[in-house]
Amino acid sequence: MNHHDRALNWAVEAGADEAEVRTAWVTGRAAEVPIGRLWHVFRVTVPIGQAMIDSLSERGTTLGPVLFCPARAAIEFLTPCGHRQVQPQPTVRLATTGHIRWPAPDVTVPTGRHAVCGRSWIVPPLITVPRHTPLPDLYRAAQASVRDHAAAAEDLMDKAVFGRAATR
Repeated sequence: MNHHDRALNWAVEAGADEAEVRTAWVTGRAAEVPIGRLWHVFRVTVPIGQAMIDSLSERGTTLGPVLFCPARAAIEFLTPCGHRQVQPQPTVRLATTGHIRWPAPDVTVPTGRHAVCGRSWIVPPLITVPRHTPLPDLYRAAQASVRDHAAAAEDLMDKAVFGRAATR
C-alpha cells in the first residue's frame, strides 16, 4: 500500500465517497471527509499549534495527521473519537461532527503545495503515521502552549509599560 492509497482508505472509512475524493484530489481540491466516525478534529490557532507540534515532538509523541488551514489561521490535529472534551480552552475547539477538508497526501507544507482552499498537510496521512494523536497529549500540549504565550505577552506588556521584565 502506498501513501495515496492509505489516505484514500482512511477518507473512505470515515464515510467519504471514494470517487468524490479521487476527483477532488485530481483537480487540486481538498475532499470533504466526515468527522465523528474515525476521529474528531482538535483545532487550535497557528501559534498555539506550532508550539504544540514542537512540544509533542520533543516529548517523543508520534503525531497523527496534522493540517495547516490558513483561511482559519488554524492547525487541525486528528484525534480519536469517544473522548469527551476534558476542559474548554482558549484558542482550542474540538469538532466532533461535520466535515474536514482533506488535501491529497502529497499536498504538504514542506513542498509548498496547497489545495485550492489553501489547506496543506504539516503531517500527511502516510503509511508511517498513526491514524491520530491522543487527545490527552493534545490537551496537555495546548495548555502548556497557552500558558507560555500568556507569560510572553505579560513580559512584553511589562517591558512596554514599565521598561522591565515581569517578576514572578
